[in-house]
Amino acid sequence: MQSLREYLNAAPDLLYQALDLATAGFYVCPISDPSGAGQDLDACREDADASGRLTDVFFSKRTFASLGHPIPADDLWQSWVGLIHPDDLQRVVDEIKHAMNQTSATVLIEYRLLRDDGSYRFTRESGKMVRPDQLGRTCYLGVLSDIDRQVEFERQLIRQNHDTQTILDTIPTCIWVKDEQSRIERVNRAAAEGTGLPPEQIVGKLTRDVYPSEAKRFEETDATIMQGDMVRAVPEKLVHRDGSFRNMLIDKYKLQCDADSQARILVVGSDVTELVSTQRAMAKSEALFRTMFDSSPIGMLLVDNDGTIRLANDRCQTMFGYQDGELINHAIEQLVPLSARGAHRRHRDSFSSVPQGRRRGDIRHLPAVRKDGSKFVVDVWLTNVSVDNQVMTLASVSDVTEQANTETRLKLAVEVGNVGFWETDPNTGRVELSPQAMRQMGITEPITDVQGFLDRLHPDDREATLKAFDDHVRGDLPIYEAVFRLLHVDGDYRWVISRGICIRDDDGVAQPAVGFHIDITEQQEMKLELERSNQDLDRFAYIASHDLKAPLRGIRNIVGWLQEDLDDRADPDIDDHMRLLTTQADRMNRLLDDLLQYARIGRESVAVQDVDLAKTVNELFEFISPPQHIRLEIPDDLPTFQTARAPLEQVIRNLFTNAVQHAGSQNDRIAFDCQRDGEFYCFRVRDWGKGVPAEYHEKVFQLFQSITPRDRQSGTGLGLALVRRLVEQAGGRAWVESPQDGGAAFGFTWPVKYRV
Repeated sequence: MQSLREYLNAAPDLLYQALDLATAGFYVCPISDPSGAGQDLDACREDADASGRLTDVFFSKRTFASLGHPIPADDLWQSWVGLIHPDDLQRVVDEIKHAMNQTSATVLIEYRLLRDDGSYRFTRESGKMVRPDQLGRTCYLGVLSDIDRQVEFERQLIRQNHDTQTILDTIPTCIWVKDEQSRIERVNRAAAEGTGLPPEQIVGKLTRDVYPSEAKRFEETDATIMQGDMVRAVPEKLVHRDGSFRNMLIDKYKLQCDADSQARILVVGSDVTELVSTQRAMAKSEALFRTMFDSSPIGMLLVDNDGTIRLANDRCQTMFGYQDGELINHAIEQLVPLSARGAHRRHRDSFSSVPQGRRRGDIRHLPAVRKDGSKFVVDVWLTNVSVDNQVMTLASVSDVTEQANTETRLKLAVEVGNVGFWETDPNTGRVELSPQAMRQMGITEPITDVQGFLDRLHPDDREATLKAFDDHVRGDLPIYEAVFRLLHVDGDYRWVISRGICIRDDDGVAQPAVGFHIDITEQQEMKLELERSNQDLDRFAYIASHDLKAPLRGIRNIVGWLQEDLDDRADPDIDDHMRLLTTQADRMNRLLDDLLQYARIGRESVAVQDVDLAKTVNELFEFISPPQHIRLEIPDDLPTFQTARAPLEQVIRNLFTNAVQHAGSQNDRIAFDCQRDGEFYCFRVRDWGKGVPAEYHEKVFQLFQSITPRDRQSGTGLGLALVRRLVEQAGGRAWVESPQDGGAAFGFTWPVKYRV
């Protein structure tokens, strides 16, 4: 080594050539003394100052040439810095500064350098502080290596690993890859989810750490596969962290490639949980089928494709008047009257002609015949079933003779009741109307398609009617319902309410829809008249309120003027009369307000919003300005819920006002209570005043009724009537109780979920 160093010292050009051949270039940054090594790198290109710091930076030819750039004539360092990628520059500067400040430190940094074609090359720089004997000063030596292809290979490897993992994660089969020590190197999403652990908690762990209870069996089959034996379709259970498990069939494969001396184990697990459950269910179903068949309260028959009865339960044999076993191996047509056997045979052949899959059907009000020749009516439900690899028909039979007679009577009643039935197929547009539905429009020729119906539908009602029907067909509405006008042959439109429902097949596809029409022209006209009456009532209430309040305001003004004119000359009796007149005018004004509010209940929309009951109750009690000696008692757990604030506040305020009026001077408290009772809150306002006798419990809620004499009452007699009507409008009820310890308790219920 010493001789090589001496040789290179004697021939320094040889060293430079060797470095250029082995690297992508190098550079040397001389520094006069270590104490000045911490200077800004820009100083490396400045002239030496009086302190004797470095005077130049040396770059080998290959540093610039390997990038396709000519060697700059001057200002080498600044030119070199300009080739460093802007995102890497500060990091490179910081690393080299650190090395200059720590003379023993080495630098190993990777960054990008600009090529002459505008692209960047990944470069690794190895650098350290050196002190050559010939120079007598400290230098920073940076040796550059081209790692562009290495970086690209690493990126490709990362992409390949990511693509491989992505593919594995999309496979529903559970996959593990292990090494020879049963350490899990890779796992896909299905396997991780089956275990209940995230993949990062599985990869790198031994099998015994992830699957402690199954580890022994798993590791034994791992050893088997590494010895070259086959491991195929081994039943196992993959236990989840929550205690559930999946039934699995495990296959294992030995992975070996020339590029890796170590073998790997590929574990593939197929989830057969549903298959196992299905097999068990099928076994149970077969046992249950026979039990249910024999014990069913409905008559049941099993018929083969030739129409031969293979099984008949006791209920069916009794229904048709046969003894045990008499129906077996007889033709099903012997249970049908002679006149209907041809049609029944054709229907049976049509139903059983599709052997694949399961089909269902029904025959309503089929004529049947007993062994003794008597006839009756049955309903039959049919299902294709597979028995011993043969498709047979399972028929459920019910005696509906009485029901058929009832339906006949019902049909007559429907015709008398002016109910018209309709049927339409949304797939073909076919329409069928009952005779009564046709009479509702006064037509004699049947309407056979949707367009014929639309031609008689009022233009203003078409869009809403079609939308309601389409929404039901799509499944957005459980029942089709619409109110519209149909053109009668006399030229007038009749109001009709229509309801119906779609029949759907096994796949949920809409089949024919059936429903009815009821002529509601008379009711609709009454409704319109009622709406006009309500509008007239609203106008009357407004006019009455305005016109009646105007004289009251005049009375109050006149009283005020008289009091001003009389001043101190008025007689005390006159003052009392004036005060009484003012009080009565105010009472009349409140009475008008209460009457208007009572009349408008139920005809005005209310807003539903959050109500903090504790805060609201206190505010309402303060609002009525109670006497100072009366306090309010409320529980600490009053709820907050969404409801109509305005009517609820009106009810509570009226009850508070009533309680204060009847509390008396000797009673100092009023209690408010709330209890949840199913879908309602039960509220009570309690006072300890004179109370309400039992015979007045209903009377106090009537209009203008009060147990206080009129000449001594300050209210209008409408407060409790408003309470009851507001509560009943919300769907609750109001009442009064007479507690044993005196006073009165007014209670009411209010829905937890208010329906507008």
